[in-house]
Amino acid sequence: MVQPTTGYKLIKKIKDEKFEEENLHAYTLLVQYSNRDLQVGITDENDKLLFFEDFVFNESESNEVLLELLKDLFNNHALLTAGFWKGVVLSVKNNQFVQVPSVLFEEKSSAKYLAFNADSSSNDTVLWCPSFDGESITVFA
Repeated sequence: MVQPTTGYKLIKKIKDEKFEEENLHAYTLLVQYSNRDLQVGITDENDKLLFFEDFVFNESESNEVLLELLKDLFNNHALLTAGFWKGVVLSVKNNQFVQVPSVLFEEKSSAKYLAFNADSSSNDTVLWCPSFDGESITVFA
């Protein structure tokens, strides 16, 4: 029997013996995404990593194809669509970013700050968010 092509491949899976699927309400789900791969982590209340998976994507020709691939991965994953996590953290791998001291930050200059550190196209949306301590602002595309 020929296996259907899914567009992604699980290349690494680590599961701590202390991980209990029935205790998801006590765990934090970590998802890190790029247009080439996706990592899934689950941590306990002490921030100990109990579960880790690393997926690599087949090269896709468009964002629409990549979006469908992500939907397929999430829909077919036993844990990603669970709705009762203690917390969920999503991060995006991107080399288009710069950090600016909060005292110097002006929102209208976000694209100019970004141009110091990264090339971005006119199709990119420039966004920003403050650091947890409020000392800096991360500007990203």
